[in-house]
Amino acid sequence: MKVELKVNGKTVQVEMAEEQLKELGVIKERSRTGYERVDEDESYFVDDTINDGHEVLGGGALVNNLYYNNGNYYNDKSIVENNARADRLLRRLRQWQASHDKAITLTDWEANTNKYKIKYNYVDNCLFVCIERNLRDPNIVYFSSNKKAEDAIEQFADELIWYFVEYQQRLDEE
Repeated sequence: MKVELKVNGKTVQVEMAEEQLKELGVIKERSRTGYERVDEDESYFVDDTINDGHEVLGGGALVNNLYYNNGNYYNDKSIVENNARADRLLRRLRQWQASHDKAITLTDWEANTNKYKIKYNYVDNCLFVCIERNLRDPNIVYFSSNKKAEDAIEQFADELIWYFVEYQQRLDEE
């Protein structure tokens, strides 16, 4: 980055690394999560739901704001690819449940009936089915029986294991 230095009343332009500028307090170190906004003329990434994301070059404030305000704006390609893959898994699980199981209705929730969801045990390193009766979580696919949930695990085992073991939704998770 080019900066102006003033020493003893004289001004010179020098090229300095971002790390040096951070050490001097000229620029602040910002959190690196993969979701920070970039400068208006810089490229960023969006999830197009088909190709695991694509790069947008600039785009102008209106377009940038549309993507950003809809939560579909990333400054890191690996994060958009990971989120696209995780979102695709959720859509495919919903689709599979709709094709192979009965609907889980509001009446089922209010009646406190058994519902089943997929979880991961990090001690035993395995997928398993968990029963749920009256606590509903966002973005969880519920099944009407243990058997249906087990069938879904069998169908999506590789992607589910990736999701629970490898999926990184932020750059600063490690």
